[in-house]
Amino acid sequence: MIRGKAWIGAALVAAALAGGATTSAIVVIVTLILSSGGGGAIEPQGIALFLAVGAAVASAIFLAGLVFIGAPVWAIMHRRGLRERRHAKTAGAVLAAGVVLAGGVMLGLSAQSGPQGLAGGLIFAVIMLGPGAAAGWTLHRVAYTGPIRR
Repeated sequence: MIRGKAWIGAALVAAALAGGATTSAIVVIVTLILSSGGGGAIEPQGIALFLAVGAAVASAIFLAGLVFIGAPVWAIMHRRGLRERRHAKTAGAVLAAGVVLAGGVMLGLSAQSGPQGLAGGLIFAVIMLGPGAAAGWTLHRVAYTGPIRR
């Protein structure tokens, strides 16, 4: 059962922060791995700034997605009785990856850049499964009462 109407907004914001922070962390880790082969050292302050700014931007994007796409899907799932944590994690992962793929198709990235653009879009969609699941888990944890289910 949902804790109350006030918790819905808190759950959306918390989910956006979780998804944004996870996305930023993944981007920083991938950037560090890719830049380690170049021989140049990255300053710790630069990493921290990139992580903070990336988390803020990604959280804002996640919040917009949650408000316009996630909340309506959540309402439908709630009405249909799909209220378990596994449903929230799955929906978050699928929606995050789906939005990346749909955005890439609408922007025509794969058509303009050929197979490399399509492969990059698919890789980014797979990467977004993690942050989407984190957002779904957080939304469920904040919005619903009861014990933590794994």
